[in-house]
Amino acid sequence: MQTDNGKEYYNKEMNKLFKSLEINHFSTYSDKKASIVERFNRTLKEKMWKMFTHQGNHKWVDILDDLVKGYNNHYHSSIKMTPTQASKIENESIVYKNLFPSSEEENTPIKAKFKIGDTVRITKYKTIFDKGYLPNWSTEEFKISEVYIGEPIMYSIKDLADEEIKGKFYEEELTFYNNINEEYKVEKVIKHRKSKGVKEVFVKWYGYPEKFNSWIKKTDLNFTSESEGDPLKI
Repeated sequence: MQTDNGKEYYNKEMNKLFKSLEINHFSTYSDKKASIVERFNRTLKEKMWKMFTHQGNHKWVDILDDLVKGYNNHYHSSIKMTPTQASKIENESIVYKNLFPSSEEENTPIKAKFKIGDTVRITKYKTIFDKGYLPNWSTEEFKISEVYIGEPIMYSIKDLADEEIKGKFYEEELTFYNNINEEYKVEKVIKHRKSKGVKEVFVKWYGYPEKFNSWIKKTDLNFTSESEGDPLKI
């Protein structure tokens, strides 16, 4: 059973009830609440921003009806028709068949995009009215720790300290990350020391929690300017 992470679900009484009924209770700890509605919201916002650019202003009241009408009369690959056509009672069985195919298609094994051990970054969704309403990605890297095959496929992840991250994640909230040529940015140098004649600095890594702070050789720092106050790379 999937719920949000409200206290009405996370308390001793509910936990006892879930256990007694052998219910697997979990939350995604995600900004995404209803995937279909979220996808519609994203599409609508993208269309709105295109119109804002064309109009030279952010007036949306006068264009909303036309945008929704355009959306409802646009072909959707999932239902193989437009939403307007899908709303007609005579197309009900066709829509159901397109959304929930039976026979051979239904028995096709579901293939996960990620596997255990893959390195990923997680999405950080911008606010609803940010331009484009598109995700950007965390600086911190994570590892896939568990894959849950189903509709939809979901994943558990761990950070690089092998600590499990709360909740489960949709595929759309993760992206592959190849760090072969990555330069790790240093947010700040916290302190200095000399160890066996070698100068070292204790650094805070940009985009990572403080538990990842570490000592490195000062010569490993790549200064972006002559000032140590500027961002650094390694």
